[in-house]
Amino acid sequence: AQIIGKDQLMRMKELGVIPSFFPAHVFYWGDIHLKNLGAVRAEHISPARTAAELGIPFTLHQDTPVCPPDPLEAARCAVLRETSSGKRFTAEAISVREALTALTENAALQYGFSDRGRIAAGLRADFVILDGDPFSDIRNVHVKETWMRGKCVYPVWLRAFQSRSDSRKSAESARISRVFIAGSHAPRVRSRCASSGSQMPCMTTGSNSPHATLTGRQT
Repeated sequence: AQIIGKDQLMRMKELGVIPSFFPAHVFYWGDIHLKNLGAVRAEHISPARTAAELGIPFTLHQDTPVCPPDPLEAARCAVLRETSSGKRFTAEAISVREALTALTENAALQYGFSDRGRIAAGLRADFVILDGDPFSDIRNVHVKETWMRGKCVYPVWLRAFQSRSDSRKSAESARISRVFIAGSHAPRVRSRCASSGSQMPCMTTGSNSPHATLTGRQT
């Protein structure tokens, strides 16, 4: 839905179609579109803001292998709408929450999955832990851990740690806890549900520490 018009979006809404936008196109080829299509059409590439205002659920994608399969880059591009030369196409920019919802809850809806996409009781424990708060700095946030069905699948060292015997886990957990508590920059993890906006502290080991954000996503 790269150069789809508002009239076509309204028709999609009537038909119950969920569009998927490729916002990274603005960064990688926005300057070329500005030259070839003109300012008005280039400004409205991947019209996520228009879709949101029309009440149409939408998703974001990277068109891999055209771009690396990085959902957070899709979120950044949808929010910032910035070309590689620094020009901004802000007319169709969306909020961070709308971008995260597109990558999680709406993605599950598009695929027909009712058991994932949000952090809620009874749903699959699929989520990521980020190394920062996307609501404060969407430019510099990255995935720190990925969990599926309640088990860590990334990074590999943590997955291997989970497979060890209970006794070895306990010993290493105690050692890691001592390291965290001893340091003045221990990580603080917060849980954030992308759909409801609730934020609940779930672990704190330092008072002046950076924190990671836990947000539901389809994996």
